Amino acid sequence: MTFATKNIGTARFGIAMIILALYGSALFVSIYTPVPPENREIFAGLVGGLNLALGGVISYYLTGARRNTGA
Repeated sequence: MTFATKNIGTARFGIAMIILALYGSALFVSIYTPVPPENREIFAGLVGGLNLALGGVISYYLTGARRNTGA
């Protein structure tokens, strides 16, 4: 087992935590600060992309995708 194969789970968890923090901060900003009208589409695209990434994180950790099926 190499260094990379031992630590890939930790790296995935770290990336998942970064995505969760970014999503939470984007929602915090959208709730508590007004987004200027000229930046509204850009902000909506940012939240949409983070929503997609969060869906990937949730599907990885809450489904059987990370289990080895032995197939």
